[in-house]
Amino acid sequence: MPADSVKQVMINNRLIGIVGLDAAIAKANKTCTDKSDAEIADFLVAVIADQNYIPVQGREDYAKALLRQYKIENNLP
Repeated sequence: MPADSVKQVMINNRLIGIVGLDAAIAKANKTCTDKSDAEIADFLVAVIADQNYIPVQGREDYAKALLRQYKIENNLP
């Protein structure tokens, strides 16, 4: 998929389109080895925020959802 593709992620019981999620996960796979879940989630939010609006009050919800998607993509528990 191109880096600017849109993928839908469930955040607060709503499907939200995220631009560049696959590229962000690929980048995390390269740079976040041996990092904690919180560090990976923060990294993903920072990368995604370059191309997507993330409301301040929803940042933690986005972090949880992006980490969940990261784990799904990498077959992690």
